[in-house]
Amino acid sequence: MTTVQEVGQLTALYALVDWDNLERSFEGRNNAEDVAFQLRERLAALSVGRFPSVTEIEVRCYSAWLSANGAPTTNGRVVRPKIRNMSRRVGSIVVRMDCPDGMIVQGAPPIFAHLAGPRECRCSARGEVFEQKMVDTMIVADAAALAEFKDIAIVVVGDDIDLAPGVVMAGTQRAFITGRESAASDIVWLRRRPSTRQTRLLADVAAIEEW
Repeated sequence: MTTVQEVGQLTALYALVDWDNLERSFEGRNNAEDVAFQLRERLAALSVGRFPSVTEIEVRCYSAWLSANGAPTTNGRVVRPKIRNMSRRVGSIVVRMDCPDGMIVQGAPPIFAHLAGPRECRCSARGEVFEQKMVDTMIVADAAALAEFKDIAIVVVGDDIDLAPGVVMAGTQRAFITGRESAASDIVWLRRRPSTRQTRLLADVAAIEEW
């Protein structure tokens, strides 16, 4: 994605999802299909209520799908296909569920190191034990890139406060690109946790909704 599109109605919604954070937020650790189903339905309802002109939703679930050498992790083999299989039409909206292993910007180098090796883990484990890396930063980078496109609504899904800079950047960039103060409402931070003093400070640059 390298060009800015012309002003028009919002026709598509991109949801950028911290999958592990979302999955952990459901009590009882529902299985992947249940979480993906609830995510799909919640995004469709949000779109109908807030962005009625949207006809397509692209859901990007970020997690450690690949190891540092590019081989699928256990979640990549088991969970990833389940999420992708939840793609379907909800009412008049086509919802596509995906699990990317790279940035959304065309031409970006492939990045497989969502996982860090044992030497970077803050634990005593040895052997093939890995820690997830780069999910939050990939989400915020993609949110900033998508903010350049005036007909795309953006929903960031996750509770981590580390997502805040990307939400602010996307809202500020959208307002600058369009010249509309209300453009920040094109960016939604969807959270499972209640609002905090920190998140309330972002109200002028993004819309924050609880699940």
